[in-house]
Parts: sequence; C-alpha cells; structure tokens
Amino acid sequence: MFDQWDFLHSENEGLVNFSQPLNAFESSKPMANDQPPVKNLGSPIFDSPTSLRRCNSLKLLSPKCEQGAEVALEDTQKKMDWIEQDFESELLKRADIRIRELQAYSAFADGLSQKTDEIKQSLSSIKTSFLVSESKLNEFSETCNALGTEEEAFSRLANDIGEGLSYFAPLKELIRVFRHPPSDLVSRSSFRNYILQINRCIDFLEKNTDFQESEFYLSQYKRLLTQGFTMFKNHFFRLIKLASEQVAQSAKTMQIDKQLESSIFYSRFSAIALQIRPLLIEFKKSISEDTFNFTAFYDFYLQTRMRLLQPVLSSQIRSFFLEKSITSFIQKSLAILQLTFFDESRLFNEFFDETNEKFTEYWQNLCETFYEGSRSMILREKNLTDLCEVCSYIRSFQNSIAEGDREEIGKELATHLTPVVFELQNRVIFLVQATIDSEIQNYTPADDDLFPDMNKGTELFNLQNLGLNDVEEKVNANVPERLAMAQGWYPVVQKSLIILSKIYRLLDSNVFDDIALEIIHATIGSLMEAYEYFSSKNDPQIARLFFIKNLLVLKEQLSSFEIQYAHIQAGVDFKKIWDRVREWRSNLRGILQLAYETFPKFINNMVDSRQELNEYLRFAVNGYVETAAGSFTSALKAHDPNSANEFKHRLDKVESLHEQISSYLTESWIEGLLLQAVYEETAKYFRDYYNTLSAEDIQALETTELNHETNQNVSKSLEDYLDYIAVPFQRCNESLPNDKASI
Repeated sequence: MFDQWDFLHSENEGLVNFSQPLNAFESSKPMANDQPPVKNLGSPIFDSPTSLRRCNSLKLLSPKCEQGAEVALEDTQKKMDWIEQDFESELLKRADIRIRELQAYSAFADGLSQKTDEIKQSLSSIKTSFLVSESKLNEFSETCNALGTEEEAFSRLANDIGEGLSYFAPLKELIRVFRHPPSDLVSRSSFRNYILQINRCIDFLEKNTDFQESEFYLSQYKRLLTQGFTMFKNHFFRLIKLASEQVAQSAKTMQIDKQLESSIFYSRFSAIALQIRPLLIEFKKSISEDTFNFTAFYDFYLQTRMRLLQPVLSSQIRSFFLEKSITSFIQKSLAILQLTFFDESRLFNEFFDETNEKFTEYWQNLCETFYEGSRSMILREKNLTDLCEVCSYIRSFQNSIAEGDREEIGKELATHLTPVVFELQNRVIFLVQATIDSEIQNYTPADDDLFPDMNKGTELFNLQNLGLNDVEEKVNANVPERLAMAQGWYPVVQKSLIILSKIYRLLDSNVFDDIALEIIHATIGSLMEAYEYFSSKNDPQIARLFFIKNLLVLKEQLSSFEIQYAHIQAGVDFKKIWDRVREWRSNLRGILQLAYETFPKFINNMVDSRQELNEYLRFAVNGYVETAAGSFTSALKAHDPNSANEFKHRLDKVESLHEQISSYLTESWIEGLLLQAVYEETAKYFRDYYNTLSAEDIQALETTELNHETNQNVSKSLEDYLDYIAVPFQRCNESLPNDKASI
C-alpha cells in the first residue's frame, strides 16, 4: 500500500530550515550536505521508482476493486494537488529569501565599490601630493649641494691662500736668523729645520711662478740656501780638521804597529758622521752639483784621511818588504789592506751614503806603497814556482771576496788587486818564455837521456797524482817532477808539463792557450832533434822507441789541460814587394807596380798543434814498424822459395823485439799494439812474396824449414803460413800482464 507518511517524510527531509536569520553574508551560503537542489513537480517526485511502483500496483487491481480504486485515486490526486500547492509556496518562499540575499549582496557590493572608489581617489590625491613634495625636495637637495660645493670651493681657496702664505711668511724670520747667526747654529737641530723649510719654499715657488712677487721671494730663498750651504761647509771642514788633530795627537802615544789595530782612526769620525750626514743628504737633494761644488767635501775628507793613514800604512808595508819573501809580503800586505779597506769604505758610506770615483782614486793612492813594493819584488823574483803560488793566492783571494757575503763596496777590493795580478802574469809569462828558450828549445840531449833509470812499477800515464782536477784546482809542483823522473821521461817533456801544471788556471784562457801551444811546438821540435841525435849515435830503432814514448807521454798528459789546440797564426808576406823591387831595377813598369804594391800582404794560417803531434807520432810509429818488419822480411826474395829458410830463422828474434819494446814502454797495451802492427806489416810483405811464387815454387816452399815443424805430408795454404808466422807474436802477446791486443 502507498504510505503517505513515508512520502511526506521523505520529501520533508530535504526541506531547508529557513528559520535562520539573514543577518550575515556567510549564513546565506547554501550548505552542501543540508540542502539538495530544488525539485519540480514533474520529475523529482513522481518520476521516482517508488511512485511508479505504487502506480503500477494500482493498475493490477481486479475489476472488483476498480471503483474503490478510482475513489482512492481521486483522493490521492487531491492530496497531490495540495502537496504541489504547498510545495510551490515553499519554493516561492525560498526564492524570496534568495532574492533578499542577492539584494543584500548587491547592496554590500555597491557599498564596497563606492568605498573602493573613495579610497582610490584618496590614493590618487596622496600620490599627487607626494610628487609635489618630491619635486620640492629635489629642488632643496640641489640647492644644498650647490651650497656645499660653494662651501668646499671657498674652503679650498682659504686653505690654498693659507698654504700659499705659508711659503711667503717665513722669509722675514729666516732672514733675521741667517743675518746674525749664532756660532753653533749648524750644530743645532733647528738648522736642519730651516734648511727643510727653505727647500720646501723653493720647490713651491719654482712650480708656481704665477704668484705675485714669486721671483723676488724665490731669489731670497736661494740666497738663504747658499748662505746655509756655506755655513755647513765651513762647519764640516772645521769638524773634520778638529777630529784629525785629535786623532794625530792620540796616535803619537801609540806604537805604529798598534795604531791600525785600535779604533782611534774611526771612532771620532763616526761621531761626526752622525751629525753631518742628514744635512749633507738634504743639501744634495735640493742643490745640484753644477750649482755648488760638492767635490770639496770629498776632497777635504779624503785628503785628511790620507794624511792620517798613509804614513802608518806605508810603514807597515815597508816592514813586510824587509822579509825578502814575495809570498810573505803579499799575504801580510793583503791581510792588513783588506781590514783597512773595509773600515775605510764603511766610514766613507757613513758620511756620503755612496762611493764614487774619488774614493777609488783615494784607495789607489793609499796603496801606492803596496803597488811599488809588489812590483819591485815581482821583477826581482826569478823562481817561477813562487810567482805561481803568489798569483794563485791572489786569484783565490779575489774569488773569496767576490763570492763571499760582503757588501758591494767590499767586493771592489778585488778590482784594486788587478794591477798586481797583471804584473805577476807578465812576469810569469816572461819566465816561461825564458824557460822555453833555455831549457826546451836550446836543450842539448845527453847519452843518459836515451837510457834513463825507470821504475817499472809506475805506469806511463798515471795522472791521478797530478791533482789537476781538485776542487781548489791547485797543483803540487813537485808531484809531476817526481812522477816524470820515476817513469824516465825526457827532461824536455818533464819541464814542459811542469810549466803547464804551474801556470794552469793562473793565466787567462787565451794567454794560457798561446803559451801552451808554444810549449808543445817547442817540445816536439826538441824531441825531433833528440831523435835525430840518438839515431846518429845509436840504434835508430831505439831512438824511435824513445821518440814514440815521449810523444805518447806528451799527448796523453796534455789531455788533462783545457787547451784550444787550433789557432790562427798571423804573418806578413813580403814576396810581392821583393819581386817588384827586382823588376824596378830592370824597367819602369816595375817602379809603377812597386808604387801600387808598397804595402805587404797580411796572411792568416790555421795551425793545429794536436795534428802536428799526431803527425810526428804517426811518423815514428810507422818508421819503427816498417823497420822492425823489414828486419824479418828482408830475407824473402821474389821467386826464391829457399829464402824462406832465412826468414824462418829471423822470426826467432821476435822475442828480442818484444824485450826492446818493453824496455821503453811499460804499458802492456802499447806493447801489444806495436807487436800487432809489426805482425800485420810482416804478414803483408809475406803475402806479396807468396803471390810472386809459381806452383813449382810453392811446392818447393813446402820443403823448406818454414814447413818442418808441421806435417810435411799435408799441403799448406797461405793462411797456414800466416798462422805460423803469428805464433811467436802470439807468445809475446800472451806474456803481457794485461792482454788488450790479440794477434
């Protein structure tokens, strides 16, 4: 059955509670869960599944019930009409409420829009007022900036005026002070302030000549500066003179050898330098040396020091001169000069802040006694060893000063010793030239030189004891001489190497190269003369071994020296002049040619001493090898197989040849090389001899003594014979202590 209550209840559940007041904007908003959408009469109610189901149930009733159903339907229709009417009224109420809400919203929005317009107008008015205020504030700021700029300009102008007046105002006071100066004005601290103030005013007026009366004030200030400079110079001279008198008076009470050790020559002058130096520096900044003579300060100071030190220093150096030893004189003199130089240079810097040529000249004059004494002793010294030791000592002294932690002025002492080094080097060169002439070029060979006493235990080229490569580069002159005598070197070779070892590192490289090349050339020439002399009186082979040995010694030991062997030898060619003189005697054309070719022709020849040494060594070795091989092969005759018998007997003398070589050359590798060369020369000649033999001669050769020691039933080739010839040479080679050459 249709339940009316359920329908009404279900429909009334969806009605909105309209009892809420419309006094707020938020209360008028529909709620999502409380109020469903408004339903119309057509679909929301009667289209629901419940209504349709109920209507269909009415249609299925039986005919008996149709009348009752129609009545019920009418009642239902009436109820439905009433519900619709009630529902429409309810909708109208709700619509009215919505309208009132919308009207309230509209009124509120209108009020809000009106207030927004009012606020906008107020903001626009405020903006306009702000822009006006900003414009006025900018104008005020510009006015303030202009006033500030003017104030700064006036302030600068006032400062410039005050500063400008500060350069003109002191003139009156300075004139008053310098017109009647007190006697101790220069020694006061205010004097330096006056000079500083005058320099500042002069500098300003020279840069700003557009001031009124600037020329007048500038001339007045310069006059005051000149007057102050004159006062300072007189004060300087007075102090230096007073200190000199006090020092001289104090030195009279002391012994001469103790005066330089004391501080009396420096303490008083150092006290004066503390007072004088600031003023002198200030005057040098403001006054050019062209305007004022600053050299007067240097001259007076250095002359005063010269009068004080020269007698004492000269007396000390003369006392060293009396010892008659150049080594002692140089060492003691350099020791005292070094101390004096450092003290003098330091005192000079305390006064003048820098050295100049005046101090260099002063020191050279102060050392004149040392220069004269050293020059005299050097010229009288005839011992080359002592001169080399002195020269080496001075060079080491110079290097120690130049490389040490000294002031720059202290290092100048090394340059003042250069004249002494030049004198020593010239004297060394002179003595070396005299030694070359007397003991090398003019040496007369003696018979004992060919067979010297030799120590077999020493090697020919043992150069380690020479000490040429030591750190100090100092050579013990006795070592080369003892080594040379022990190994039987020719005296000329001994003297040459000893001279080179003494002067090595003492002379400039160019000078040493020239002397070394001259010594090498003279030594080779002397060896050649000795070889010719011994060849005429003794066995030429012995003379050749003598020549080879000494050339090898000279060549090997020269490698310890750094020598530029190649040099240019300049000369003058007068050949064309003499040719023109001879033509001039015969015709006029010769006179004209003589006029054109009056000057001689300068020629340059490249000379290599090493090449010269090698050529002589090659000449001696080849001569010895050819002669030694010829002593064996001279028995061989072409086309004569029987001559091999004599050749075989001569090969037995190879041992004698080895003894001859070892008697001169103690180096086993040199002996092996010579034996190898003799064998190769002998084998070469035998090969040529073998090629001259015919087949019959070769068969006959197999019957000679050269083939007796081998199997005669076997045919022998050339190589077999050469192996047989090599046997005695191999035995000699195997007997050598150090076999460095194999045959």
